[in-house]
Amino acid sequence: MERTVACVDTDFCVDYLREKAPRCVQFEKAMARFDLRMTAITAYELLLGQLRMQRKQDLTGLLEIVPVIPFGRRAAEESAKTHFTLMKKGQEIGLPDTLIAGICLAEAIPLLTYNLDHFERVEGLMVIDPSTL
Repeated sequence: MERTVACVDTDFCVDYLREKAPRCVQFEKAMARFDLRMTAITAYELLLGQLRMQRKQDLTGLLEIVPVIPFGRRAAEESAKTHFTLMKKGQEIGLPDTLIAGICLAEAIPLLTYNLDHFERVEGLMVIDPSTL
């Protein structure tokens, strides 16, 4: 039986990498339940965070087991529509989250995130609260 594909948000990955309980366990549950992916934006945020925090922790393992979805034309279109819609409502969520949402919409895959406040504003985006796993 093929597992459902789901995308992991940056906050979900950070807590896993920091081995922050109970969220670390929730990431492992997600790995067992879903075929996980991350966006190129999440990979960028993780790598930038590693450099900014001067952490020696190697992200190679995570980036090898969780394939990275690139930001392509469909994602650009979805991101632009999302940004415009949220901007008109005065509910912008920031550029990185807008791009992550656009990639998930373009790929038609749900997003596992603790940042429900931001991502639940995005019309059509399937959002999964990892604490429910």
